Amino acid sequence: MTDVATWGQLLRLVTHDLRNPLAVIISNLGYLGNVLSGASTDVGETITDTLASSDDLKHIIENLDLVAQTLAGALVQHPRMISLSALAHDLVNRSQQFAASHGVVLEDEPATEYSAQLRIESTPELVERVVSNLIRNAIAHSAERAKVLVQVAGDAGECTVLVSDSGSPFDAQHPERMFDARGQLTAKSEISGRYSRGVGLLAAKLAADACGARLLARPAEAPFKNTFELKFRRA
Repeated sequence: MTDVATWGQLLRLVTHDLRNPLAVIISNLGYLGNVLSGASTDVGETITDTLASSDDLKHIIENLDLVAQTLAGALVQHPRMISLSALAHDLVNRSQQFAASHGVVLEDEPATEYSAQLRIESTPELVERVVSNLIRNAIAHSAERAKVLVQVAGDAGECTVLVSDSGSPFDAQHPERMFDARGQLTAKSEISGRYSRGVGLLAAKLAADACGARLLARPAEAPFKNTFELKFRRA
């Protein structure tokens, strides 16, 4: 019987094979967008929608690769100092197209002198994987024209990223189930489940654990209903 680590290595091969043709598709779409910049509105919208779908697929592939690395025991870390406020702001900007495709307003709070000083020592790619998945889940479960807010806070010992939305509520009885493997299956089969494409919340939890961070789901203060809370030890 094939062991789990070998399955992880095989899944990594598959994600590697998927990246190459997807990169060509994205590159060619970008080229067509430039060449056909004066074409009809329908053509422009088709290219934009296809690029958005390609970006969504890229996100799913990266999640699968993270799961594969975890199964294979091959998760490599390269920690360095990170400005949490700058990282969160960058991810909000990069997620605007996804938010627009859902008709959701995605915002972050302006950096303050204090929040700009909040730093952690971690692997940037893993931190990005957590936060981007939390943002996408909040967007996907928000109603049209609803607001998703990303905040960065901290104290002397910890730094926190908060992602709040007004979407379907978390399971108050078993919030930890949102992040485990069985919880992904349950969420997909239930109307009220907080399913996240590409096993997003499982990938978020795996990345958070690898960074030594704590990932929680809890009720939020009005006007929001839910908040993802990601806590790091402050550097």
